[in-house]
Amino acid sequence: MSDALWRTRPDAFAIRPATGLRRRQITDFLWLSESNSNVYLVVTREGRVVINTGMGFEAPVHKAWFDSIDASPLRYILLTQG
Repeated sequence: MSDALWRTRPDAFAIRPATGLRRRQITDFLWLSESNSNVYLVVTREGRVVINTGMGFEAPVHKAWFDSIDASPLRYILLTQG
């Protein structure tokens, strides 16, 4: 069994802005784009759900990758942080 996803999070000194390198598929319907604040894409039959959005300057990196995975409409954005 693999470690819980939250256990793989780097410490504060290792956190870096979003790039095209630190991203991965977690399940058949869930993708992670690592950044200052990790961003997740959930693909459903009704459209996409984005969990967190990262920092504003990282948005183009996350959006480009998520658009390449699935082109369905963005239905919801869930924010878990202030």
